[in-house]
Amino acid sequence: MGAALPDEIIEEIKEKILKATNNDQNAAMEFDKRLLESTEPPIIVALNVVEDFQGDISVLFDGERISSVTKDFEGTVVGKITNISYKEFERNGKRHKMLTGIIRDNSGAIPITIFDPPKIGEGDTILIKNVVGDEFNGKLRLKTRNNSEITPLKRGSDGQAELVTISKINPDMKFISVEGELRIIEKNRPVKGEQSRLTVGILTDSTGTIQVRAWDIDLEEGLVRFHGAYPKIYNNKLYLNVNKNSKIEVLRRAGKPENLYQLAENGSGEIEINVRILGFIAKNPFVDVCSECGRVVRDGRCNLHPEAKPARIIRVTAIIDDGFSSQYATLYQSLLIKLIGEDAVKSSLASLDISLVRERLNELALNEFKVKVSAYRSSRSNSGEEARTNMEIVEIQKFTEDDYKISIEKLRGEFT
Repeated sequence: MGAALPDEIIEEIKEKILKATNNDQNAAMEFDKRLLESTEPPIIVALNVVEDFQGDISVLFDGERISSVTKDFEGTVVGKITNISYKEFERNGKRHKMLTGIIRDNSGAIPITIFDPPKIGEGDTILIKNVVGDEFNGKLRLKTRNNSEITPLKRGSDGQAELVTISKINPDMKFISVEGELRIIEKNRPVKGEQSRLTVGILTDSTGTIQVRAWDIDLEEGLVRFHGAYPKIYNNKLYLNVNKNSKIEVLRRAGKPENLYQLAENGSGEIEINVRILGFIAKNPFVDVCSECGRVVRDGRCNLHPEAKPARIIRVTAIIDDGFSSQYATLYQSLLIKLIGEDAVKSSLASLDISLVRERLNELALNEFKVKVSAYRSSRSNSGEEARTNMEIVEIQKFTEDDYKISIEKLRGEFT
């Protein structure tokens, strides 16, 4: 048993346990039981009991729930701190340390800044008195002052919040933990005048899919767990925002695909293979792209380069087969010129008539080519619909006589 306290103090703690657990007598009985067995201080025994009974731990310390914090708040909070990072700075000739993280209880979570903190570890439960509310870049946070008192109550284990399934994510949540298969759509795209880099992916679990947008950090494909992700809405679509304060665990890296079937199943990646082109589809072949970045634009305007003038190009879809599966893959104008000549492409663009392009492409059907195919997976964010793999041919070269000889020799080697 922990250090002995007067009976009236123990009774006072039990009253707070009942208040914190909505008068759950089982919680009070559990406290009595653990108090006899534990070597920890009674208040820590009480903290563990209230947490196990999903009660309000702030009641134990006469504090406020984190969900009640406003920018005018001044008082006491208690919670688990995660997503910790440290910075050092100099003020008045003295070196200081600043901790930033997320503090949470069962009512919510909020960013916190602690100046010259005591030793605090990831996942520790801490008590802070005389902490104040504040706004930084329009977002609510907590920060300590010179008279703030910080008491670490118990050390954390992994320091992470309970995992949320994708179908239950909503924009009112903050700093959640979520796990799923991640597929990269775009990697390190320059944004904000190239001051930042954005990587976009699709996260999928058994309940649905959601887009992930990561700022100035690298993402890896595979089974990934995010901690401290922030649900947001853009263009009426829900997505997960991930930044340098988020923690990312790669639980299993994605295997490298070796054929078109595996590439389609993986949903992303790039392979170099030999294929036979079975045919071409020229549905909606004329598209407008940004003259700066080459992305397809809608309504005549690129979101990244609004001043750039759109350029009209031709793209078609090739049906390719590598012996394992047949897939659709997009061929853009630069490769079309390589395959059928610039004259045919320019003529079709000028007349907005795809006939000449189609005629020349049909002459190539059923021929073999060496190609590099890139894939990405698209999905309607958080809709629960199955994600679709899109493929693009990024390099193409018609088979030569030497290529045929190499292929034959390779086959002979496999059968001897």
